[in-house]
Amino acid sequence: MKLIVQLYEPTSGCIEVADSDGDRNEKQGSLFSYVSQSCDVFKGTIRENIGYGKADASFEEIQEAARKAGCQSFIERLPDGYDTVIEENGTNLSGGQKQRIAIARALLRNSPILVLDEMTSAMDVQTEEEILDELMKEVKEKTVLMISHRMRMTQKMDRIVVMKEGQIVEDESYERYIEKGRAF
Repeated sequence: MKLIVQLYEPTSGCIEVADSDGDRNEKQGSLFSYVSQSCDVFKGTIRENIGYGKADASFEEIQEAARKAGCQSFIERLPDGYDTVIEENGTNLSGGQKQRIAIARALLRNSPILVLDEMTSAMDVQTEEEILDELMKEVKEKTVLMISHRMRMTQKMDRIVVMKEGQIVEDESYERYIEKGRAF
């Protein structure tokens, strides 16, 4: 996934992304929002961290993205709310809080392709399900590439692609995957 979102350059070959007309998009990086398991946050306020997804975002847009990502409630409980300063590497936040901020940033960016790499690994099951339900409402017209070791995270996806040692070994619908008795 890091190759797809251009965090790494391929050592050979290339990755091409075509728009709906089949034309290669020269600004591939602008097509993606990426949420990783490690969820990078930077020293600055929560408002700045979420707003990084869209430079000209209004405070209302930032709040809406936070609500959709399930982080508005914990932000409002902080003494300085959206103006709470996140320490270097997010040491004053839990892993789940950092992940929710990264999800809010990605939603605010509103890219046509959303890449989710174990995006809820630090969250409890209930929070994960709430965020996934809200997220699926937001991405109906988008392409979502999700990496997950949790089967419940894939239930709402159109296709499941299983890879082993760098090779695709399964590529089918969730329903067909379950019918075959497969499990992660």
